[in-house]
Amino acid sequence: MLDYSCFWYDETFGLYYSLQDWGLIKHTSEWDLNPPSYYYFLWLWRHLFGISEFAIRFSSVLFSSLAAGILYVFSLKYFNKMTALIALLIYTSSNEMFFYSHEARCYAILFFLTLSSSYFYFSLMEKKSPPSVILLGVINFLLIYTHYLTGLLLSFQALLIFVFYNKQFAKQISVAFLITFSLAFWRFTQKTIFLIFNHEKSFWLPKASFYDLKMTLYDFFNGKEIFFFYFILILAILIVVYPTNPNLKLKQVIKIKPLYIFLCGVGTIFVCYGIGTIVPVFTKRYVVFSIPFVCALIGFIISKISNSRLKYIAVGLVCLISLYSFTKIDFHTPKHMNYRDAMGCIKKEKTVNTIMLVQTKDMGALFAYYYDKNIFTDYKNIDADLNKESIYTISGIEDLKAIDFTKYDKVILTQTFVQQNKENDAFLNEIATHYKNRTSVKDYEGIAITVFN
Repeated sequence: MLDYSCFWYDETFGLYYSLQDWGLIKHTSEWDLNPPSYYYFLWLWRHLFGISEFAIRFSSVLFSSLAAGILYVFSLKYFNKMTALIALLIYTSSNEMFFYSHEARCYAILFFLTLSSSYFYFSLMEKKSPPSVILLGVINFLLIYTHYLTGLLLSFQALLIFVFYNKQFAKQISVAFLITFSLAFWRFTQKTIFLIFNHEKSFWLPKASFYDLKMTLYDFFNGKEIFFFYFILILAILIVVYPTNPNLKLKQVIKIKPLYIFLCGVGTIFVCYGIGTIVPVFTKRYVVFSIPFVCALIGFIISKISNSRLKYIAVGLVCLISLYSFTKIDFHTPKHMNYRDAMGCIKKEKTVNTIMLVQTKDMGALFAYYYDKNIFTDYKNIDADLNKESIYTISGIEDLKAIDFTKYDKVILTQTFVQQNKENDAFLNEIATHYKNRTSVKDYEGIAITVFN
């Protein structure tokens, strides 16, 4: 069920930004870490289907399903049927793919866009097609207007033009890129462009370690054992099977299409990891769009085994491990915080002379969504409307000094990211100086509730 888990911090933020006037959404990316394309999409989507958990998340289900279809068609048309079937099998048995297909964020759309871009890129290799040029240019713009790191795909597309130069192909891709960057120049502001190269806002994200890379790879394959199964299988094929095939020359394997899915899959992960060891830009969800290409790459390598018996043994093993992988999917798609259930406790504790404090300030939108959707949808007055209900968003001890606690018999404090707050004990003690009793209520999956009276 799409509403089994409630919205969490990141999901509500996207919906919150989509409540802005259409003309203002563009400027969100002037300070946010994310470009605004997904907010524009949600602006349209919510006007059509509402803002319920089911309605908003259904858009991700739709795009991830379309991505699965494109992955199959893309692999079938430009590689072979076995590549398509194996790619689709691994894709649909991936817990990571399932999770993001039920997440109200931009990643499912990225799966759809990256595969669509690749489809039209390959189509331009084979024939002259002005419609494909235009579509590639627009889709590539939508990619970088949805997630900055997908610019890597554009880099790979440009790189392969130089490596495998073809005059007609290069000319068409150049026109497509001209469309992409013209649209980017039109839509991105100077402040946004500066932000792309400014990583000061990424203070929450540390530089990448080998552990981060390892866990990303494990998670992409539903665990360590499945990762090593594919790693050993592909290594064995490359080292043992391919060299014994006298009809398979290196130049038959190193072609533009296999190299492309290698770069967009494995290449994306390792390039981002390499950059992430210097600049904090590497985290699992930032490179999750590489998974469909990894699936296609595995399928392609297996499909090139010349010995029919070995080929079908490999396919059989993939089918078995995919069934096992399918059993490891968490169909509940658990989230990091549960304000929906916490709100019942909060409202039960609330009295006439109660003040509610929500830490931190950027949690106000999520709190409002489950407290009163009418307050949430009143974007311009959300803080004022919360204040009328004696609900205040705060960050630290300094914010407490502005509150006259003598007016209230009880304080209900909700906190998230408690472990990251080094001053939490001092913060709690500051409130406790005004009250006799302090009670810690049940922790709702990352939401700590403390009552003072």
